[in-house]
Amino acid sequence: MNDSNLEITKDVAYAISFLDNGGDPENFPKTHKNLYSAIKKEEKRRLMVEIRYLINKTPKFKRKMYKIIDENEKSKLNPHVLYKLLDGLTYNQLKKHLHE
Repeated sequence: MNDSNLEITKDVAYAISFLDNGGDPENFPKTHKNLYSAIKKEEKRRLMVEIRYLINKTPKFKRKMYKIIDENEKSKLNPHVLYKLLDGLTYNQLKKHLHE
């Protein structure tokens, strides 16, 4: 059974809504610390999902990302393990590697 917490706080719900409606996380004011943090976490999660999709789709991108996270290219990583490894990278690093 999956032991992840499925409850969503109001901050996370707002972050999802904000990003779904085209909000720019770079221009969100930092005065609302909880909302800002939730938006950044959601944006990072979305980047990791897009990276996982590209890893599964293109061998060239898979080689590049596996080299960055120090994994053997021939290994097949469980999504949970891959997300844990990608979470070690910063938001800006993920964004840079995605758009190279």
